[in-house]
Amino acid sequence: MSGLFSTLNTALKALQVQKKSLDVTGHNIANANTEGYSRQRAVHSSTAPYHTVGMGTPTGAGQVGTGVEITEITRMRDQFLDAQINEETQSKGYWDKRYEGLHRIELIFNEPSDSSLGTIMNQFWSSLQDLSNNPEDPAVRETVKQTGFTLADTFHSLNDQLTDYQDALNDDVSTMVDEVNSITSRLADLNIQIVELKGSGKNPNDLLDRRDLLLEDLNIIVNVQSREDERGSLNVSLGGVALVSDDRVHDIEYKNNVISFKETGIEAKIDKNEAGGELGGVIDIRDKDINNYLGRLNELAETFAEEFNTVHQAGYDYNGNIGEDFFVGDSTGTINAETINVSNDIVNDVNKIAAGGLVYDSDVVTINDIEKNSDGHTYEFKVWENTTDTDPDIKFNYEIIEKDKTGTLVGSPFTEGEYTVIQFNNSVEIDTNSLGAGYTLS
Repeated sequence: MSGLFSTLNTALKALQVQKKSLDVTGHNIANANTEGYSRQRAVHSSTAPYHTVGMGTPTGAGQVGTGVEITEITRMRDQFLDAQINEETQSKGYWDKRYEGLHRIELIFNEPSDSSLGTIMNQFWSSLQDLSNNPEDPAVRETVKQTGFTLADTFHSLNDQLTDYQDALNDDVSTMVDEVNSITSRLADLNIQIVELKGSGKNPNDLLDRRDLLLEDLNIIVNVQSREDERGSLNVSLGGVALVSDDRVHDIEYKNNVISFKETGIEAKIDKNEAGGELGGVIDIRDKDINNYLGRLNELAETFAEEFNTVHQAGYDYNGNIGEDFFVGDSTGTINAETINVSNDIVNDVNKIAAGGLVYDSDVVTINDIEKNSDGHTYEFKVWENTTDTDPDIKFNYEIIEKDKTGTLVGSPFTEGEYTVIQFNNSVEIDTNSLGAGYTLS
């Protein structure tokens, strides 16, 4: 009967083991779509045999098997691959954030579009071209002023959007630091449970999956290093400083644009490269990319304003005065994307916009007997406002006189001919090129 019971017991063990293996398979199927789940496998092993002694084997060891058992249920994981995945996860997190940030900057500049800086600059150039063709038209001058306003506002808007995005990234850094602390706290809690179950000889597979998933999430955010000790506890560090040690957590904090360990005040070493995770990517966007574009935008605003002011000062306004600054900066004179503005003088009076050297067409005046400037003689071109002629087109009277080297008037022995007189609103001068070679006027 003992042989029969032994056989039945072996069969029962086999049925129980196979049922448990089916349970493991069912568990795998049920969690096919569970994030972070690792496929599990029931490891079968034969149970310890017993020895029989018979007439045919007086000294031999006749072993009889007693069936099968499940020695452990293991996860189908490769630690080497896990380490590689965590490393690449950090790189993916970094480049995802860099892509997201650069795409956001691209949307801020929004080139090309109807409202982009390039388009507004073209509109400004077009208004200046209209002004050069119609310098007397007040409506055209007003258009130049308004497009100048729009151009300055476009610089302001780009500067504001970039700095606002920079501030938003500061908030993102703070949020990520809080998320790191949340994950490390949960890792420490799982360490307690896992160590306890492993100490009792069990494999806490589902808890290990949850811990590995949290570690993967942590690697996405920041460049951590991890190691599992012989008890099964996961220790995590950041830049060589512990974040998680068994059941202890060392939180980090974000203050004054610096990430440091809350307990010690030691600055956390966040990699500013592809190994830095999302946190490194956000910091790079904030400190490197945005600052780079802000610097280039400020340089463009400053150079544009200075070069345009130089050209504007070489011209004459509607009243015949030399042009002044069109664009100005802050009270210290600093011009950048934040401070560039249209001069208040032009805001208050569009007639102060310079439209070039000439306001009226050149006049032609006939002069008699002009000679070469010799023997120290000089020639003076004199002009006075016409107050007697009724012709409204005759605004000035002209005269050229000759003086000797002592300054004494010697008459007017001029050669007959026509000479170009450049006429402004309130002043005139002779175009000396029309005098011919060797002739000068003082």
